[in-house]
Amino acid sequence: MIEIMRSLEPIRIERDTKLFIEQEEVTEVYFFMKGIFEIGFNINLETCYSLRYKNYSVIGAYAVTFFKRSNYIYKTSTMCHGYFIRRKTWCNILNEGDTHVVKEFKDQIVREYEIKVKRVMNLTKLKEVQKQAQRADF
Repeated sequence: MIEIMRSLEPIRIERDTKLFIEQEEVTEVYFFMKGIFEIGFNINLETCYSLRYKNYSVIGAYAVTFFKRSNYIYKTSTMCHGYFIRRKTWCNILNEGDTHVVKEFKDQIVREYEIKVKRVMNLTKLKEVQKQAQRADF
């Protein structure tokens, strides 16, 4: 896992920049040390942001590790500083690493994503869909 640290490249992203949109291919894993970003989704051409992270988070690890597309919209709210690693480098490191360590690492990535992002976003999205369905003009 030392190779991950060696492969990190510094990055600074301006505020209101969309990192990923729904169903977009994810090509980098971001490690933000400073800044705020939001996670949201689109319903009826309206964007709803329901999760906000501040001053440290990993974005894209799940999608890059398991070759998935982004399920949500990721947007910076303030200028964000941190590091990123490219998908090709990330995958090469995971493929060449100790299988037991890599398995634990992948399991941790899945748990973090399922609990902190997917579960919360799906619940929020369901509530928003129900709210939209209750509208008289819908």
